[in-house]
Amino acid sequence: MFPFVPRKVTTKSLNAKATSAVTQQTKATPHHLLAPDVQEPTRTRTDKGKAKETSSGPSDEDYAGLLSLSLSDYTLWSDPDLRRTIECTEEQSPPESTLLKSIRTYLSDRLEVRVLMSSPSRSTWYGKQLSPFKNVGGYEVRLKNWEDTLRRVGNSTRSEWESRTVYMENIPTQFRSIPGIRRFALALFGASDSSPTEERVQHIVLPPHHQDKPEDQPKCKGFALVTCAQQADADYILQEWPWRRQRSATMEDIKADWSSEAHDAVKFGFHAMRKSEWEELNAEYLSYRQKLLDDVAGEEIEQSISVHENSIHIPETPPPKREIAPIPVIMDLDLSAPYPQNCLVYVRNVHTETNKTTLRKLFTHAFGGNNVQNQNESIDYVDFNKGMDTCYLRLAAPHHTTVLVSHFSNNATSQTQGLDGTGSPPAAGSKTITMEVVSGEREELYWGKVPEKVRRQAVEKAFAGGKPGGSIESEGKRKMDGGKAEGPRRKRRRG
Repeated sequence: MFPFVPRKVTTKSLNAKATSAVTQQTKATPHHLLAPDVQEPTRTRTDKGKAKETSSGPSDEDYAGLLSLSLSDYTLWSDPDLRRTIECTEEQSPPESTLLKSIRTYLSDRLEVRVLMSSPSRSTWYGKQLSPFKNVGGYEVRLKNWEDTLRRVGNSTRSEWESRTVYMENIPTQFRSIPGIRRFALALFGASDSSPTEERVQHIVLPPHHQDKPEDQPKCKGFALVTCAQQADADYILQEWPWRRQRSATMEDIKADWSSEAHDAVKFGFHAMRKSEWEELNAEYLSYRQKLLDDVAGEEIEQSISVHENSIHIPETPPPKREIAPIPVIMDLDLSAPYPQNCLVYVRNVHTETNKTTLRKLFTHAFGGNNVQNQNESIDYVDFNKGMDTCYLRLAAPHHTTVLVSHFSNNATSQTQGLDGTGSPPAAGSKTITMEVVSGEREELYWGKVPEKVRRQAVEKAFAGGKPGGSIESEGKRKMDGGKAEGPRRKRRRG
């Protein structure tokens, strides 16, 4: 769009101002044309070092195809006021001279063009808030047979357009654009006298990918929905390129007189189906995809559960109440053992809203005494996950296991709330905390999930705690210093 300025009437200075005004109006004027992405011309160097400019933009035939789709019967039927316009940036807007050339070359039998002259700029009198479309010139395009077109559009129904819509898949790579799909479809239709060639493709839709965002511009990924003007063209595509087409050499030999587009279709495995069938398959696919996502989400939730609940703990009936026999202290425990034996206790019926600190405080009551440090050292680690009613306790030595299990077997205790660190006799409806010493295969499986460094430290603590008069710190220190566990203890010098 540009205002008309007689060059020979204006002076040189006025002409320069008018040129500046034209540039500003061109930038402010949005183009209402569905134009393809126009790539910037690239410069390539020849062997002699000279820069050569090559253009990779759409051709005049592509622009003509876009204009034909913008003024098709389907577009007028679906949007009588042509309100669905796409405003492009200046870099994406094609020159008006290029559009005029494409119309005169390819659409002269359907469209007529006339030039609109603009009046002088009115911004001086009325300001810049007026719409630029009222003050600029350019070209006016309309259908030659617009009366017949309106009559056809008025008699069209949605069911008719739906029956003429075909889903195409495996479109050759060189045709994966709106104008390219149009040219590809027209080439497959072949010659026909029932409708002009420019009207045979009425509408093209690029179905979005499930990962596309709503604001993303659709891009062709090898499939599209194409609406034909005549039912015969849609039936021809479905007959010649069925969805379950048999790809064989004999078929290619029979169709040897096909065009290059048809041979490309065979090469890429092009096939088509009705839109109604595609919608059924698409709904089935979305349902199946959602089922897979739900299954994956369920597996992730199961994997997030605690290791000891997911793979170690085997559901079984609660064991009958019995007297716990004292566990003998293993005096011949070897420091090379893979894990400390008889130092693991499985606890049930703790409060689901409790935490590790509260559980440690609750269970250390079993060791009595006033030495809080010794009480805390008796329980090496509390393996508890929030929201569970079970946990594992790692004891520092086997004799601590005996004391802990015996205490809670003889004194029924329950947690009234999550931060209950003292415990109380179980009331009506509450569950009693029960304990079980884990041994055998279950014990080996549990420690197999624990890092090796932690297992080594647990073995050293059990080795030191199992000796009479031994301490965890002294034995662990001698182990780290490379000293021997036997013999008199070395005195550390202070100062």
